[in-house]
Amino acid sequence: MKRAVTLLERLMGAVAFRSGAPGGSPEWDLRIREVSEALDAAFEEARAAGGLTGDRLRIHFRADEVILENEPLWALRGWPWIARLNSGGIGGIQLARPVSQAQLENFIVDLEAALAGEVIRDVRSEPDRWGAFDVTLLPQGGEEGEVDAGVEGAGGDAPITSGSSLEPFPDEREVEAAAWIHDRVAQGASLPHVEAEALVRVLATGLDQRPRSILRLFQPRTPEDYPATHATNTALLAMMVADERGYSAREAWEIGLAGLLHDIGMSRISNRLIHAERRLEGTEREIIEDHPREGARMLMKSGVPLVVPAIVAWEHHLRFDGGGYPKRAHLREPHPASRIVHLTSTYAALRADRPYSPGWDHPRALAFIQSGLGGAFDPDVGGTFIRILSEWNPPLATSPRPSSPDTACEGPEGPD
Repeated sequence: MKRAVTLLERLMGAVAFRSGAPGGSPEWDLRIREVSEALDAAFEEARAAGGLTGDRLRIHFRADEVILENEPLWALRGWPWIARLNSGGIGGIQLARPVSQAQLENFIVDLEAALAGEVIRDVRSEPDRWGAFDVTLLPQGGEEGEVDAGVEGAGGDAPITSGSSLEPFPDEREVEAAAWIHDRVAQGASLPHVEAEALVRVLATGLDQRPRSILRLFQPRTPEDYPATHATNTALLAMMVADERGYSAREAWEIGLAGLLHDIGMSRISNRLIHAERRLEGTEREIIEDHPREGARMLMKSGVPLVVPAIVAWEHHLRFDGGGYPKRAHLREPHPASRIVHLTSTYAALRADRPYSPGWDHPRALAFIQSGLGGAFDPDVGGTFIRILSEWNPPLATSPRPSSPDTACEGPEGPD
């Protein structure tokens, strides 16, 4: 997305110019014209690439990355403007066309003011000031769920887009993306790692920019719908734990990717075994218990070796006390990411309706996790998880559609 990179560079170049010179000069007019031309070019590029949804370019500034829609702009990784925008309370911008020169100028002027320390302008009372431009505000403290944007003193636990309301997150699109990934692998295709990485970036950005009060997990509509919902739920929970434990944004993203893909080895196992309403023994049990090894193999052969996700795929059924499977030749602690995904995937599995067991309610599932600390689960990771889940009872939303062959966990008698 070279033209999107050019657009952002010219936009922030105009902001920098505005900070040192008043508007109205020939050079200012030139800067505005360059931004407008770059905006047109970026829209054409996005539309031609099929990456434009709706009538806006949605851009997020997260950690050291710039994300356009779902795609990172690698050329801007570590861009100094990311930290400056974040420090000004701006987590993202939304750009649109057509836009008048006056609206574009107003938007640049107000961005410059925010970076100079002023409270970002509340444009809801004057919608023509920016036209279809908008900003996403970062949290400023206050009580969870407050949603007033652009007003001095407005709090909230999440960034707010000016003049808009927050929808529950994740939504059906994230589950459908997870379903598509699992469908592809189940049909024998190689792992679409680019799409998997993009999905986790969407989830990570959503966690950064929304209050916990609107976060939710998904309940499978049918047994075949389980893989996508379980993968999405596990990734979301794993990144919450990683963030709470002080991992960097990059590390938390990688743990989220591992959570999304931890059960990928189940994708090619027969539904007859996965949906069996009886306890599996002998060879059938061995086939199920081979899915960690198969998943790790698939991830290491995915074109771009996914090392941490492969480790987690191999280890996500290993217990903290040394039990679990696959069998270990030497007793060693699982990778920290594996310990997080083991616990979060277990909670997610316990909450889900399965052919052999209805989903547990939140208190019962949390009590199960509590009882397993020091045995099945790392007590430090478990302490973090219980602290998060004691303050947040995740609501369950019904999944949008049947998805793919099941990446089942073992259920309450043998949790994932």
